[in-house]
Amino acid sequence: MTRAAACGLIVVAALVSGCSMSSEQKQHIQTLEQQAAAIGHPEIKYVQTKDPDKAFGLGFLFGIGYFYTDSPGKGIASLLTWPLSITWAPFGAYNTALEDNIDAFEARVQAAKDAQLGFGPQGGNATSPDAVPAATSPR
Repeated sequence: MTRAAACGLIVVAALVSGCSMSSEQKQHIQTLEQQAAAIGHPEIKYVQTKDPDKAFGLGFLFGIGYFYTDSPGKGIASLLTWPLSITWAPFGAYNTALEDNIDAFEARVQAAKDAQLGFGPQGGNATSPDAVPAATSPR
């Protein structure tokens, strides 16, 4: 089998197996959205700030998916081990993007809870919805 055929086979296997959010992650997101609504912030919803599918696709290209997800150490390791890294880098980059999105959502919900309790940035009293940070990654 040629090198190109082996790489093609790996890509096809990866695409067929696919990546998706686990049922636990989906449930966690639903719980966080319910918590946000319960404290008076139904506008706080899960938002993808980093596209896991894009990270997955970029993972085949010399570990660029890890750079996309702000994980340069893993990106360099994938670059140095390419083409072997195409067996793990796409999946790792996908999961990193997904986890980053969930972490950012958790931080936004926690900020809303803190604001409701009167805990703001630097110990101030941030009680307005404006005190809730935008949908950005904590990194």
